[in-house]
Amino acid sequence: MQNNTQSFRALLETDAALAATFDTISAEYIEEAQAAGISITKDDLCEITAVRLHALTGEKSGDWKQEAHAKLPAFQKAEAERMAFQAIMDNQHERHDAENERLAAMKPDARITHARAMGATSGLKKEARLSAT
Repeated sequence: MQNNTQSFRALLETDAALAATFDTISAEYIEEAQAAGISITKDDLCEITAVRLHALTGEKSGDWKQEAHAKLPAFQKAEAERMAFQAIMDNQHERHDAENERLAAMKPDARITHARAMGATSGLKKEARLSAT
């Protein structure tokens, strides 16, 4: 027996109109995620019930971001980075020392890469984008 995601993917392969609709709405969802600094694919979006329903009915249904946070590793990673960034920036945060120790243990190149991923090199802009997701 197929699950809903597998059934939807099978429909995309056989229904050209649905595939075209999914391509169009996927671009919107991907752009919205990218604006928050999160990279996702159309394949990722097939996992999200609200996105599948949008493609099938033509109407938005449910909170796709909430489901994405629960199901997609890219959203989970972005949330973890946001929380780590907050801990580093707040001296009173319970994870402040642990996050700083983790950064200090990294090689310089890895530390710079990690800081960029957390948005530390672009000020609070990325933090605001991530908290909007």
